[in-house]
Amino acid sequence: MKTRLTLHVESVLSRSIIMIDKNLFATHNYQSLKTREEESIRLLKSKKRWVFAGRLLLFIGIIAVFYFLGRSWASGFSAVVLSALFLRLVAIDSKLKNTLDYRRQKLHFFKLQQENVAETIRINATTETNEYRDHDFCTDLGITGGNSVFDYLNRCGLKAGEEELKEILTHIETQPEEIEKRQTQVNFLRDRSQFQARYYATGKQVGVEQDVIANFKAFVSKKYETVRWPLILFVLFSVLSTTVIVLAFLGAVPGVFVLYQFILGWVVAGGLSKKTSPVVNEIESFADALSPLYKLLKIASEEKLPQGYVNTDCLSRLSSFKGLLSLGNLAAQRSNLFVNAVLKGFFIWDLFLYHKAISAGQKDADTVVLQLEALVKLDAINSLAAFAGKFENVPFPEFSENDFEVKHLIHPFVLDDNPVPNSFSLKGKEKLSIVTGANMAGKSTFLRALGVNMVLASAGTVILGESMTFKPRRLFTSMRSGDDLFNSKSLFFAELERLQKIMQKAEAGEEYFILLDEILKGTNSVDKAEGSRGFIKKLLKYEVFGLIATHDLSLCSLAKEYPQLLKNNSFEVEIDGVDLKFDYTLRDGICQNMNASVLLRRMGLTDEQ
Repeated sequence: MKTRLTLHVESVLSRSIIMIDKNLFATHNYQSLKTREEESIRLLKSKKRWVFAGRLLLFIGIIAVFYFLGRSWASGFSAVVLSALFLRLVAIDSKLKNTLDYRRQKLHFFKLQQENVAETIRINATTETNEYRDHDFCTDLGITGGNSVFDYLNRCGLKAGEEELKEILTHIETQPEEIEKRQTQVNFLRDRSQFQARYYATGKQVGVEQDVIANFKAFVSKKYETVRWPLILFVLFSVLSTTVIVLAFLGAVPGVFVLYQFILGWVVAGGLSKKTSPVVNEIESFADALSPLYKLLKIASEEKLPQGYVNTDCLSRLSSFKGLLSLGNLAAQRSNLFVNAVLKGFFIWDLFLYHKAISAGQKDADTVVLQLEALVKLDAINSLAAFAGKFENVPFPEFSENDFEVKHLIHPFVLDDNPVPNSFSLKGKEKLSIVTGANMAGKSTFLRALGVNMVLASAGTVILGESMTFKPRRLFTSMRSGDDLFNSKSLFFAELERLQKIMQKAEAGEEYFILLDEILKGTNSVDKAEGSRGFIKKLLKYEVFGLIATHDLSLCSLAKEYPQLLKNNSFEVEIDGVDLKFDYTLRDGICQNMNASVLLRRMGLTDEQ
């Protein structure tokens, strides 16, 4: 019986849905871009096969030379030439592998842009966490965690970029000028699909974590004093080592002196390690990340972004990054045990690195930290731009002094289901709307659509609607309160705590936009009605705006007591016997029909006729 009801209601709904404006929510066609990347990948795979064949033939050739020619000058010379060619093909193969990985990541980006909502979220799915459990709106609106708005928007190549995007989505910006800074750069990148894909693909190859920036900041904050003695000692000892080696080669001194010099170098280096190792080890900890990040920095600097949320001034200072990049390459030599042993024994290499690290740190590290922070912010902006670029015709929101108005708004998660767009406004002195409606009529979906689009607006990207005019305010929701057995917290107490939180914020003078769904649902109907009336009346004293969805029609009478501050809106259902017809359209006034009893009869849960 339950299955027949579900199918019956859905079939009724599908006939009653109002079709949305296809042009407004049309998505960009990425097919040609996908095809181009697929062709590039095909050609790269073909080249790799030829390179592999060449390497195999050269390897066989090297063996054949010695087999047929034996040990001779001719075989030795041929082997050297063939080995050089072999190593060259190895380098070419490595480069092709990196390019192939880059092209695959670009193709993955375009596929994400073309996928429907459900598939995009599945591909980008993150693990559910309790990090934002008590957040003002995050849990209720599904901004982060499993099957979230973050999963849908995420086009970050850097792990640190993902954290930056979460920060943007979970912290409402209330200053219009700060939102406009983001909008400027999002709009600039909106139609630059190739840049979006390049930045994403290159970022995926970097794989840098947030601790790289932390290491840089720690390095800079120490402000090491520049001294010349390490460089002088390095030069003198290097000259001495070179002299000993040359004299030993010429037979002027015994060869054992070279060993003595080598041991002396290690003794001196060990004696100074307490001073040099902390600095050199710190440089080495982030040296590996510098080379791939330099490529990402070049991509960012070439685009010449306008001023905005990302600090674009620092992106063009490539020389600063090159300074630390060369230092990183020098520090990377320590990872080779043989090379490190020779450099330390004959040249006290750590002294040279110590001197270079302090010099480079004071000269370049401050700028590089700014560049890394800019790259991370740009990674998040790139995701917001990719979302804006996917929907070519939807607008950026605009700002007002007080009014709130949206036209033909939808939730991004219902894009694949022919959603019904809705319009709503709070103008003049209006503060709150009481939204009534039958079960499944669309109240909760509309509240979440409003909330998610307000988050998108605050983030600086486009909204999914014809227009949105708003005054940026902090956002607070109460939609999914539940009991907590572990902490001995009932559903009603959880509701009270949530409402207390918003009241405390209101009493503190903060300006909020609220979205409340069926408040005080954990108590009896009489207490619920009285408590809800008192709560709403008190809210009207403060700078709190928004919507309160409810099944309690008695709350609608408050609009007569406060005609300028409060209004009624509703979602309606048409009941024909046991048939239910929804149009999911928000309208003015109070809901006239409820459907719980019809659903109970239809499912055989009551004998009432």
